[in-house]
Amino acid sequence: MSRIVGSSRLPDGGHLLQIHHDAAGEVRPGHWFRLRLGDRDVALAVLDASCHEGWLGFRVPKAAEPPPAYGTTCDLDGPFGDTLTPASAGRDMVLVTDAQGLSAALFAATAGAENDTAPRLVLAELRATPPVRLRPSRFMLPGLPPGTIAGVSPLEDAGIPSRVAHPDGLPGCHDGNMAELLRHWIKHQRAAQRWRYAVTVIGADRFVSELETLLAGRVGEHRGMVIPPG
Repeated sequence: MSRIVGSSRLPDGGHLLQIHHDAAGEVRPGHWFRLRLGDRDVALAVLDASCHEGWLGFRVPKAAEPPPAYGTTCDLDGPFGDTLTPASAGRDMVLVTDAQGLSAALFAATAGAENDTAPRLVLAELRATPPVRLRPSRFMLPGLPPGTIAGVSPLEDAGIPSRVAHPDGLPGCHDGNMAELLRHWIKHQRAAQRWRYAVTVIGADRFVSELETLLAGRVGEHRGMVIPPG
């Protein structure tokens, strides 16, 4: 059994859990765990980790029940899944994610410097109320649709440029899906630059499959990492 050592609300009504784990220092961006909490069983990508304090951080989607209290016991099984690997020499790592893979992308932003997997750019497709705060990005990025200026606050804080696609057209977001945003961005990049990109798509199976097909032959490297549904 594991124990919850931290619990707080997130902007979308979900909650952030910190759960004790003896091997927290061995977990890498892309790993996911299966968490059983009461009668609820969910698959969650790791959002953060502290090897010194011995906990893993997870974003749990919105649920009817209140967030669990400090000290609550739970079953945590894992890690599972692939992990991010460094881009080939001379290439720039780009992460493309949906809400399901967002935790892995955020973890890469904070932990990736240790193993050369910190991204140079993150493009995220979000829906409904975003699980993270958005704000105007301080980074200028060429090749994006006009008005696409919203960045993900934790990535901005980590010094990593980001942009967001949102079908409801939130201020500063691309009003559409990630496939549309990605096509526009690729089309407006110079060929030499496109071939420098090593793009990893992280998220739901269908999301990953669609975008891997779109990227084939258009960037230097691409791969997919599927995160099971929560």
